[in-house]
Amino acid sequence: MSDDIQLEDGRTWSGSSSLVSWICRLTACELTGAFGRWLNDVKDRPNGLCSFDLRGLSNDDCDVFYSATARALERARQSGDYPDAASYFERWEVLLRMRESIRRGEPPNTLTHYAIVVPFDGKPIDFNDIWFCPECSTCLNQKKSCDACGFRLFSNDEGPDAWNDHG
Repeated sequence: MSDDIQLEDGRTWSGSSSLVSWICRLTACELTGAFGRWLNDVKDRPNGLCSFDLRGLSNDDCDVFYSATARALERARQSGDYPDAASYFERWEVLLRMRESIRRGEPPNTLTHYAIVVPFDGKPIDFNDIWFCPECSTCLNQKKSCDACGFRLFSNDEGPDAWNDHG
C-alpha cells in the first residue's frame, strides 16, 4: 500500500505507507506544538490513510515542514540507526528535490510520481484532526478527549496551542 504527499503546485510524491509513516515520525520529532502532534498522529494512521496535501498549509507552515523534514533526513542518516534504509533515504531525497523544482518555477510534470496534477480540495489541514491519543494511543473516534487516560484536545479557539495535558 502507498501514501502520497501533494506538494504546493499539485505534483505528487508517493511512497510506501511504511516510508510515509517513518518520514512523518522522524519529521514530527523536529517540530513543536500542534503541527508536530498532528504529523506524529498521521504516522499512526492505517496504511493508505497517511496521505496529506501541503496546499492545505500556510506558506510558512510549508517552509517549516520542508526544513523539519530536511533536518530529520540528515539526522537519520548521521545516526547510523538505519543501516538498511538507503532506498528510503533516496526516496525521501526526491521529496526535497521536488521542493527545489517548485522553487525554480519548473512545471509540476518536471518531477512527480503521478502523471497528472491532483486537484486541491480546498481544505486546510487542521492540526486538531487527531485520530489517536498522543498519551496512550487510544483511538479517539472523533472525540475531543480520551476515555482511557483523560487527555483532552481543545478546539483552536480555546487556547493558543489547542492542547491540554490530562485535563
